Amino acid sequence: MGIQTGNNAFQHLFDNLDIIKWIIKCQSNEVEDVIDLLDVYSSHYDVCLNACDIKSLFECSSPFKFIQTTTTGKAESDLIETATQQLISQISSVGDIRGLFVNPESSENLALEDFAYISEAIESVYDGTEVYYSQSITNELNSFCLRAIYAEAWV
Repeated sequence: MGIQTGNNAFQHLFDNLDIIKWIIKCQSNEVEDVIDLLDVYSSHYDVCLNACDIKSLFECSSPFKFIQTTTTGKAESDLIETATQQLISQISSVGDIRGLFVNPESSENLALEDFAYISEAIESVYDGTEVYYSQSITNELNSFCLRAIYAEAWV
């Protein structure tokens, strides 16, 4: 797997690579977030993917893109709703998605109804798409982050 940023200074590194099967496109300042997102051995995960889930996700298509939304300073339910709607707004403009991995991150375990809200909102837009979920914990109070990696369907 490779991570590709928008920095053209490193484009030559990707031009002739035959050994990379999957590429995740992100901004330079998001590389650490992508690495953390896919770290199945991290202690900050409450619910996580395993290596087989990640392999299955990446086999559905390529390249992948990374997006995230963060909300702060509101009541927890408002944070979750705002971040979810922001994420849906970003991915709904993409079109047909083949695979999607969503990771909510908050200072506490999500209540079942909050997790259900997130999954129902996302799956109502992309019914029939392979969607994978995990959940991670952060030390930041009054903050909620939704991270996602997605692959568009080939045209």
